[in-house]
Amino acid sequence: MNNLIVTFNIIAPFMLYMLLGLLFRRLGLLKEDLVGGINRLVSTVFLPVFNFQNFLKADLSGLSHGGFIFYIIAWNLIMLTAMIILTRVLKYNPARAGTMILICYINNSMVFGIAVASQMYPPGEFTEVILAAAVLLPFYNALTVPIMQYYGEKQKMLDAGNGDGSAKLKVDGKQLLKTIITNPLVIAVILGLTAMTLRLDLPDFADSFLTGISGLVTPLIFICLGASFSIENVREDRRDLILGLLIKLVIAPMIALILPLKWGYRDQVLLACLVCFAAPTGVTSVPLSRALGCDARLAEENLALSSACSIFTMFLWIFMFKQMGLL
Repeated sequence: MNNLIVTFNIIAPFMLYMLLGLLFRRLGLLKEDLVGGINRLVSTVFLPVFNFQNFLKADLSGLSHGGFIFYIIAWNLIMLTAMIILTRVLKYNPARAGTMILICYINNSMVFGIAVASQMYPPGEFTEVILAAAVLLPFYNALTVPIMQYYGEKQKMLDAGNGDGSAKLKVDGKQLLKTIITNPLVIAVILGLTAMTLRLDLPDFADSFLTGISGLVTPLIFICLGASFSIENVREDRRDLILGLLIKLVIAPMIALILPLKWGYRDQVLLACLVCFAAPTGVTSVPLSRALGCDARLAEENLALSSACSIFTMFLWIFMFKQMGLL
């Protein structure tokens, strides 16, 4: 019973923040352009500051099971390959295939996962989660854009009546490198690791400033998720949405967590694996689908549903592992 209460206390604030965001939207206090602006502010300023501060307070000398990072990377590559094969088997049109691959592949571990970790551990004690999420960022940047571009171009060719839509996979290496190294989240991780290595000690006013900014991250993220929640076209796309949700939140994490459990991972290391495997779809799935000619409507519906459903699935995952004495 105690684990049930502890788990509820971890997850309940996220539900309340989302309900608050939904209420604010209904009252007209949070309109779409304002939500978009807040999301950009969080991803480019507040979340990088949050990550920097956590590295600043962290001590990696006790970091164990460093191999979990390699396993997370390997699993993501396996997941990407599996989704490409599955969309071919199910014979999706290119636009929908690209979006189905994206929504099941990329996750919100940098935002959602770190928010969960911050509810469970004090600052500086969930560095494994931040490291895992940060390592995935370059992989997402490197793989999702060219793959989505391929499927988007293939759909355009089919729409134009150009045979079987035999598009070529194009990768602009220079642009890709620029995207990765100019990402504020990547910059924050590099600066945080540097500051931690140098044992940088900030004055009290600077530490208080960083703490204040960091405290805005979790509430703003989930309030904006609640304000963005919309499922107007769910009925038409219900089959693919249900399939995507089951893969993303249940089937994939269930399979991916078998080896970490067998290897004896627990506490922060197990939590890092959990949030990288069971977090909802990343928010970039919508703008990427829209910009690269894939199914943006499906991406929007999935983002809303996966963000809402993940509150409950994450509750169950954390409760189960607490019952097993692993978290």
